[in-house]
Amino acid sequence: MTPPADQIDEVALLGTPWRYGHDGRVPSTDCFRLLPDGGIGGYDHPNERGWRIDDGVLALLAADGSCTVRFDAVAVEHGRQVLRGRYLRDPAAGITLRLEQASAEAAIAPETVKTILSPGFSIAPPLLRNGHLIPPGVQATLTPIWQSGSFPAMPIQFSVLREAIIAKEGLVFTADLALVPASITQHSPAEIDWARSAAAAALTEGSLPRIDGTAVLCKKRGVGNYGHWLLEMFPKAVLATQHLAFAEMRFIVPDASGALRDTILATLRRIGVVGARCLPRGDAPVRVERLVMVDGMTTHGSYMSPLAVAAVEPLSWDVLAGSDRLLYLSRGSAGHRRFRNEADVAAIARAAGYRIFDPGTAALHEQIAVFAGARHIVGILGAALTNTVFAPPTAAVTVLAPANMPDTFFWFIAGLRGQSYEEVRCELEGPIRGVADWDRDMIFPEDLAATIFRPPTPPPPPSPSPATG
Repeated sequence: MTPPADQIDEVALLGTPWRYGHDGRVPSTDCFRLLPDGGIGGYDHPNERGWRIDDGVLALLAADGSCTVRFDAVAVEHGRQVLRGRYLRDPAAGITLRLEQASAEAAIAPETVKTILSPGFSIAPPLLRNGHLIPPGVQATLTPIWQSGSFPAMPIQFSVLREAIIAKEGLVFTADLALVPASITQHSPAEIDWARSAAAAALTEGSLPRIDGTAVLCKKRGVGNYGHWLLEMFPKAVLATQHLAFAEMRFIVPDASGALRDTILATLRRIGVVGARCLPRGDAPVRVERLVMVDGMTTHGSYMSPLAVAAVEPLSWDVLAGSDRLLYLSRGSAGHRRFRNEADVAAIARAAGYRIFDPGTAALHEQIAVFAGARHIVGILGAALTNTVFAPPTAAVTVLAPANMPDTFFWFIAGLRGQSYEEVRCELEGPIRGVADWDRDMIFPEDLAATIFRPPTPPPPPSPSPATG
């Protein structure tokens, strides 16, 4: 029986999937679930990690435990319970969020064909300098992850969805345009709206292209970023080739250009994916006869599987390590998130014996060689630091990070490689030069220059064995 319009039915809350998103817009997901343990299923975003009932009102909780929305308006519309509430983290934005009961048929999941277990691991918190510069909200996001200590073994699932439709940066829909929750990776509601609308229009017009046979989805949010490709997309291809035996399996990858395109093709060649087996796709929707999805390898910002790092390491096995032991990474080719006095910082590094290296101007083979020989790597937080995956476990990594940038990506890489990791937070100034607030000019902490550019102390030589006679 339908509950009264002004009451919350907790049994119904737990027993049904929900459509969730901005009121008046296409829902972000049709499969939002409130789990009995207070968690959230079918949706992945740090603003919605848990739930509780407060004085009869459903509240959603962020990763740090704070309340992000209270659904204080409850109604029944067209026979379904509908809950609305204001977004509390930015009241001035006037955002109203909506939960609407969905039919059970909406919770369509791909068929799981194989599950493997990613091993558990431990990572020490970073050595943090200038931590007082980190804003409280960012600190609340980073600290629980940094202090986690141990990460349990986690399943990685290989699943197949027939007649799937993919659009934008790896968003996946069923044939009737129900969004597959596992494909949401930091996509905004507007991006989801666009992808669904583009797919619907192509279906209506009969213009939706089709990929026959089996294709592995190696595309997610961040298609233009070297680091996202190397640690979050390419490993999907590696694991699929290792664990699946579909005939004529092909691989859907970002439709990149320039150096990133060269990197995508070069890495795929190393696992035997060449020619027509590589399927670059842009934002436009496409139907796939059998789409393979590999889920559970990374959750950007909060988890990275050791198997992701292990998938990349073999790229360096036949590369001769370079002779430079000390590296300072320039972001000259990036055009943003640089020191206001970059030339002066480079001069300090050079005087301390560091090679100035801009990975954005080098081919993949050269990048691997340079990092494989390094023992101390200093650089501004950015995609070039992904190459620390090729540095030896004895290397030390010092990351110069914008004060307000909530990133753990390179901490995970260093920890999984067994490298020591230090993070120096830096003040910002001037206008935004990229896409985010942290893409501004950085102020180099000159009082820490001698600490930042200092070669790591080599381990002591082994003690001689006692003489025997």
